[in-house]
Amino acid sequence: MDLRSRITTLTNGLQVITVQRPSATTAMLCVDVHVGSRYESAQDAGLSHLLEHMLFQGSDQHGAPVAINRLAESLGAALNGCTSRDSTRIEHWVSAPHLAASAQLVAGLIVAPRFDDLETEREIVIEEALEEFDETGRRTDPDTLSRRAAWPESPLGTPIVGELDCLGRFDVEDLRRHHAKHYCA
Repeated sequence: MDLRSRITTLTNGLQVITVQRPSATTAMLCVDVHVGSRYESAQDAGLSHLLEHMLFQGSDQHGAPVAINRLAESLGAALNGCTSRDSTRIEHWVSAPHLAASAQLVAGLIVAPRFDDLETEREIVIEEALEEFDETGRRTDPDTLSRRAAWPESPLGTPIVGELDCLGRFDVEDLRRHHAKHYCA
């Protein structure tokens, strides 16, 4: 396979990595932000993951989630996001000619999120968090349990999705603070 890659550092410090596949008919745009659960304080456990969810709730440039999803799908496929311990990724598979439009869409979500409908996303994230517990309320997720045993005093020992008490109290100002600190070059 003929792959050509290049790393470019913009004047603001942002690194852009391009991998060209000349014969490809599809393209993938990925934005990796250097923030995940390992960089959260105990008071912010789960804020990176909640923020990732909120990026899809509308932007100044592209409006509400329905409009964003329609645009994303018209360019190729649905937008996806995921948060890990080390980073947060937003990705979009597109038809190769639509890569520039995809970049505009993703940039709009990342640069100017509206943070609309926090309560709906909070409920979704809390449901994800509850998957780590059995019907008696005991945490049973092996990944979290083993990491907590290995790193009891570190954010590496907390679940990526966050702690229920934190998830219940985060507000838009917490999201804006976290976004301003981490979603920049």
